[in-house]
Amino acid sequence: VYKRQLLMNLTLSASGFNGTIPSTFQNLAQLTYLDFNSNQLEGTIPEFLGYLTKLAKIDLSKNQFRGEIPVSIGSLSNLEILDLSSNNLTGEIPIALGNLNNLSNLNLTHNRVTCKPINLKTDHCSDFVALRCYCTWTTP
Repeated sequence: VYKRQLLMNLTLSASGFNGTIPSTFQNLAQLTYLDFNSNQLEGTIPEFLGYLTKLAKIDLSKNQFRGEIPVSIGSLSNLEILDLSSNNLTGEIPIALGNLNNLSNLNLTHNRVTCKPINLKTDHCSDFVALRCYCTWTTP
């Protein structure tokens, strides 16, 4: 899978994977869809995911990721769906997520994140799931 630089969709949900996301995945420059939900992945969410600029969907829900949400994810201008629910994430939700103009679904439930109000620059934030943190989401 690592040498498939033209790979666009990668779905490995409920596959029994554990450990961390390998750094060699950063070479998948054409990746638009990344789904690793319902595994036992751990460690921090890799910063390099924010450099895979074609990503439209990231689903890392129901794993054991810890630490903060990488600020680099806020630079994914094509991102429509971000599901990081049911992990052990902590820290503040990056203000950079407000830059995600195409984001229509954000799920950060069942984590221990805190946040400040973020001004979302989008007209189609129709499916924001409750964050289970004290936030006020506003749209222009």
